[in-house]
Amino acid sequence: MKLINIIDSIKIIDEEIIFVQSSDSTENKLLTEYLSNYDSKRISKEIEKLEKFEAIRKSDDKIKLRDYLTYELDAFIEYNFGTFAYIAGASDLTITVLYDTETDKVFLKHPYGPDNEKHFITAIDLITLLRKLQSILLLFIS
Repeated sequence: MKLINIIDSIKIIDEEIIFVQSSDSTENKLLTEYLSNYDSKRISKEIEKLEKFEAIRKSDDKIKLRDYLTYELDAFIEYNFGTFAYIAGASDLTITVLYDTETDKVFLKHPYGPDNEKHFITAIDLITLLRKLQSILLLFIS
């Protein structure tokens, strides 16, 4: 996945935050809002969270995954269309990264967006995009 396919422009404000504007597609809007929430300090923690989740998920150890989601993350979010594990992203008024344990799918969702407004993406693709964003931040802010 390439940043260039998602964004229309990049803006750096206050030498800390990079804002990425998307085209009109709902998927791109969710993804660019998610990416726009990271500064050079917080992005590393987000990458670590996603990498840990993906390593446990890929291990195919369902008990270890269940324990990680239940005891370590201890965050499930309920919507009209199901209950999902909160694995990353913001937990307030912006984009969350959720995991559907029944379908083994990761998706982005705005907590107050319509139920059908979600963007399915792999944790690996999110990690890749965050690493690219991190490189841009380091280039322009350091």
